[in-house]
Amino acid sequence: MRTLQMFLCVLSVAAVAPRLCAQDEAEEEYAQLLADGERRLLAGRLLEAEQAFEELYEYLVEDGVEPSDSYYVAATVGLQEIELRRGRYEEALRGLQRLPSSAQAALEVSWILAECHRRRGRYAEAAALLRQLSERAPSDARVRYQLARVLFEDGQRLAAQRLWEQNAELEPDRADALQLAFVGRSLYELGGRRNFERASRLFVESLQVAPERPEARTALGLLKHEAYGEAAGFPSGEKDLKKVLEVNGDDEEALLTMFRIRRANMVLDGQKTEGFLNRVLDRNPRCVDALLLRAVAVLDDRRFEEAARRLDAVLEIDPNHRHTLCHRAAAARMLGDDAGYQTFRDRALAGDPGWPDCDRIVGEHLAALYRFADSVPFFEAALALDADDVASIHGLAKSLVYCGEGARARALLERAAAIEEALVDPWRSNAIAVQELLEEEYEVVDNGPFKMLLHEDDAEVLRAYLLPVHLEAVDVLGKKYGWQPEEDTTVEVFHTWDDFSVRTIGFRGFTALGACFGRLITLVSPVDRDLRRQDFMWEATAWHEYTHVLTLGVSNNRVPRWLTEGFSVYEERARDRSWERGMDRELFDAFHNRDIPPVRLMNRLFRGPRILFGYYQGGLIVELITKKYGFDKALELLRAFGDDQGIERAFERAVGMSSRQFDRELLQYVERDLLRGIKLVPRFDQATVQRRMADARKDARDLDVRVDLAWAGLQQDNPVDAGRWLAEVLRAEPDHPGAMLVRAEMLRRRKQLEAAVAHYERGFRGGAEDFDSRIRCGEVLLQLGDTEAAIDMLQRAKSCWPSCTEQATAPELRLARIYRDQGDSTQAQMEMKAYVRRTARAFAPRFTLAEFERDAGNRDEELRLLRECNRIDPFYRDLHEQMAAACAALGRDAEAALEYEVAAAVKPQQDRAYLSPDAAAPAEDSDEERAARGQLWLEAAKLRHRIGDPSRRDILLQRVLQEAAGTPAAEAARDLEQEWRR
Repeated sequence: MRTLQMFLCVLSVAAVAPRLCAQDEAEEEYAQLLADGERRLLAGRLLEAEQAFEELYEYLVEDGVEPSDSYYVAATVGLQEIELRRGRYEEALRGLQRLPSSAQAALEVSWILAECHRRRGRYAEAAALLRQLSERAPSDARVRYQLARVLFEDGQRLAAQRLWEQNAELEPDRADALQLAFVGRSLYELGGRRNFERASRLFVESLQVAPERPEARTALGLLKHEAYGEAAGFPSGEKDLKKVLEVNGDDEEALLTMFRIRRANMVLDGQKTEGFLNRVLDRNPRCVDALLLRAVAVLDDRRFEEAARRLDAVLEIDPNHRHTLCHRAAAARMLGDDAGYQTFRDRALAGDPGWPDCDRIVGEHLAALYRFADSVPFFEAALALDADDVASIHGLAKSLVYCGEGARARALLERAAAIEEALVDPWRSNAIAVQELLEEEYEVVDNGPFKMLLHEDDAEVLRAYLLPVHLEAVDVLGKKYGWQPEEDTTVEVFHTWDDFSVRTIGFRGFTALGACFGRLITLVSPVDRDLRRQDFMWEATAWHEYTHVLTLGVSNNRVPRWLTEGFSVYEERARDRSWERGMDRELFDAFHNRDIPPVRLMNRLFRGPRILFGYYQGGLIVELITKKYGFDKALELLRAFGDDQGIERAFERAVGMSSRQFDRELLQYVERDLLRGIKLVPRFDQATVQRRMADARKDARDLDVRVDLAWAGLQQDNPVDAGRWLAEVLRAEPDHPGAMLVRAEMLRRRKQLEAAVAHYERGFRGGAEDFDSRIRCGEVLLQLGDTEAAIDMLQRAKSCWPSCTEQATAPELRLARIYRDQGDSTQAQMEMKAYVRRTARAFAPRFTLAEFERDAGNRDEELRLLRECNRIDPFYRDLHEQMAAACAALGRDAEAALEYEVAAAVKPQQDRAYLSPDAAAPAEDSDEERAARGQLWLEAAKLRHRIGDPSRRDILLQRVLQEAAGTPAAEAARDLEQEWRR
């Protein structure tokens, strides 16, 4: 087992010298193996480090080295630290306790022994070991920091604070990276601007001395997050943590910190964020912090029983973990277990009754469950214990915002900013800024059960339409649900999507159109330019959000997110079948990829990129219950959650079956009712591709599986794999219809258009059907100039997907364009009418159809189409002028007058007519614009006079005289004023 060099050394020296040489060589090899193990351990390469330590250990045993020898102790420490990192705390403890007592007193041995005890909640044993070390090395900042941490976890906050303060007074050795890092960590724990600044300098110094170590860099990443909140233009803590993971592998502390930082920003990809937690648990399945974070997510999903079980499992590892006890108390409260709540709360506060975290944590869980009013007393109780606890201030402020008390929330946040002087908190800054905006630029409109905040530029248009829709919702939906809110509902309609996003989640990037928190509804104004490009239906959104007010009220704010969204989506379609979400294709893909989640896991959809599918699936659930069992049963499910029933008991009570039985019914409903007749190639996800590949390996004769894999290759822009699978099919069956369509698509991408058409036709003649293939074949035929064949192909595409509402794909809209180009307006209208009957999300086709109806003298139909356009975009002057003309022609003078007034209220910079980058809007104070507005007010005044509304008539005349002075409209207004006085 010795090297050739050592063997030659033994042969070449005298009797004593060989023994000395061998000893020196052995020492050198021991040192090399130890250094290799420690280097690999530092790099997070645990398996390689374990092999190095085990090899060293074997050499030492073989050479008869005493267990008290420093190399023997170092090898044992290395192996047991690996056990510790893998969560084998008891094994690590036993391994170290087998060392002689003298060896157990060594710093690194005692350190790991203490850590094993700490991880099992044996804080007294851990503290005793660390105290002994601290007494032997009173200037060791690392030991004192860890002792303080153990005491803090044991509820001895003041003692911990004193130890960190002692560390802060140290001047550490500038050449000792660990001492620099742990003095810095102590300063971070003490908090405050000066401590943060000094800590930051110490972390940087530590990294200069030992850039390969994680202690300073991980803490620096956390400090940057606390100081700057990952705000744009400021240093990023995430960047430092990524460097730790690059240098030190899957470092547990760095991964946990990365997860916590990313979780604070809802805009980030939830799946990627969750991946950091998975990496912790892959390496250490008994990591208390990671298991706790996972259990917290389950609790916030309303899976209370499962969360309680998970938290109990965490407490089996560390029965004294105070934060786990706090969350367990919250779970007990959600389950209605008052005795359990008190027991767990008392255990969490044992020895430290003034600790605010327990009340704050319960408040945070209530807020996560949208029980904002219920959370307020808990945040206030936390602040009664510690008035300067910023986390509790933030929690209270957020709940107050969602309770409609923005002004009070702003005062709290300004106080928090004063406490954390010079620290950047993007959420806090955003929340303060948007409240300032509301107070300075928004008008308050009170009407009956609503208080609306409308931007000063939008108010006149939105008052005409948004308020009546809400009042109608109160009447229609209130009767349906048998409930009305006792207090007024605040509706904040934000001028821009960015402001709405900041008010709703604290950051930009939230892609929803509205949100409801019970007493507060936030909406995006339909004037936002980005939304207008998407044919956003403001009326459907308003109806959707008010439904939330009712479902939250009926359920005492205890409804799961998927169900309250489900009711709101259902009520959209119940009001108007054309208010669809255009998600047939997503449903088709999810079904064929086996990716429709069970009810009990649906809340997960709301933490990632599939949130819109979560809305849609929730709507399908309410729709199915209503169709099969009646709307009363859907309401009963809502009431069951309001009575704090878990998912299983709620489903048993409402529909007499378990959630798993209902999951099966939902899948049957999707397959038999919703997807029946749709002929599409699914967009295969990676899991489905893997399943298909396994199927292909099992059965070489399964050609359909190979066709699917060929399509998957094309979907991934991987023609090589697609060609390989296609070749296998064609060798077995040269005219396989499905393979012909794949081949046609490959030829189309290569611009071999005639050959592509030939293969499309062979596939269709053989019985293969696919909507996308029909559409693409139609496109190719148009390119080749065969218009009649293209029309036939697009007509056939309709039967492959009868419910298609995708504007970019719908065959009806493609056919309408072809017919228009041919001058056949009748056929073009027929195709567009068929399309708009299915979806309300099509502004341009409706507006075009309205013009056709006007020219044909069908003013009723024209007005209906124009009103449907107004549901999408009311900020279009020409739309309101046309509605006014149609109303006047139909003798509906009051409505015509209102439309003229709204037309005048549309400012040029808001007008849909000027959305194009090439269109230049006139200045709001230009003579041209003042004259146009004056004429509109004048027309409205004439109509008000005709219907006997002199008060409104005179207001309009004065407006013309004041705001359109010097225009022909003003002269006409003066003449009319004199005439009407006579």
